[in-house]
Amino acid sequence: MSQLKFGLLIEVDEHIAYGVEVGWSFLYKVNLDTLESEYVGRFEGEKLATYCLFSKGCCIDGMLYFAPKAAKYLWTYDINANTMERYECHETIQGDSKFFDIIQYNNKLYYFATESLTVVEVDQETNNMRVISSDCEQLNVFFRAGVQIKDEYYCCSHGAVLFKYNFITEHFERIKISDSYRGATSICNVGNDVWIFPRFYGDPFVVWNIESNTYTEIDNPYMADAKNDKLSYIYARYYKGKIYAFSTMNAPSVMVDPQNYDFQIIRELPCEENLKTGMYAILEDGIILGTVGREGSFYYDKIRLFMYRFSDESIVEIEFKDKRKKDTDKKIVNYVLKNGIVKEGKRFGISEFINFID
Repeated sequence: MSQLKFGLLIEVDEHIAYGVEVGWSFLYKVNLDTLESEYVGRFEGEKLATYCLFSKGCCIDGMLYFAPKAAKYLWTYDINANTMERYECHETIQGDSKFFDIIQYNNKLYYFATESLTVVEVDQETNNMRVISSDCEQLNVFFRAGVQIKDEYYCCSHGAVLFKYNFITEHFERIKISDSYRGATSICNVGNDVWIFPRFYGDPFVVWNIESNTYTEIDNPYMADAKNDKLSYIYARYYKGKIYAFSTMNAPSVMVDPQNYDFQIIRELPCEENLKTGMYAILEDGIILGTVGREGSFYYDKIRLFMYRFSDESIVEIEFKDKRKKDTDKKIVNYVLKNGIVKEGKRFGISEFINFID
């Protein structure tokens, strides 16, 4: 069985998830208990990519929805019917960073654009698509994370601002949260407090209260331990009274008590220098994190996956295996022959390709 490099995992329940492989852009069904995976299908019409095609995904009533990052189309996968469908992405959303998040609200899906204050609304029953744009000031926005609180969605970008989208009024509002903040990469909420996590070394955590419309700056006592001027808290989650903030660029990941602002370092991932951490899946008792090498054209070959468990704060390295490797590789060969493309990498070598030719 070969090791799979997933760029996105969507949890269906505590036992099953679906993973999108980086490189070949295949969809797999993943057994979270055994870490074995089965090939489901390929996102036909999408280019081969050295990064993941999708930024986020969700499972709603047996249907998987994928928010395109570099992908050309909007995709769905019906688990019960075992069918994949694609829909044209709206012409106003282009490039390799199309959407950063997908949210369900009142039987509709909302795809939030990465580089503009634009929302693509999709009706789950009819698949009718509508684009909602804003005339709110939006210079140099590049969104990375957001959080829904009731009828509103809060998202962070470059600079000292927070943007709020109201699902009812369909209006964006620009909120200034600090005089010196240089941007954020992750966000979560504890009740009516929105916690915003910095993109750069030296910037504080910011807590925005949505009722009083006031913010509090909190210094991270472990910021001096960062080994790079640019750091990113790639993912944050509130879990049983604590906030867990996972960082990149060799900066310490931290656990914070939102009541007294007490900080503790989370056990560091056992990984090499020059690796950045990404969030792959949120599980009931933990998350799956991935470290990705930043050098080389086949950077996905350097992906290492780790499971962090909240219950005992343990970290273990994990590997997902393709239990039907030969059958999957035959599908790869058929794709290669059909498209006239052979691109060697650790996932699939020229020698393997030749062995399949009679």
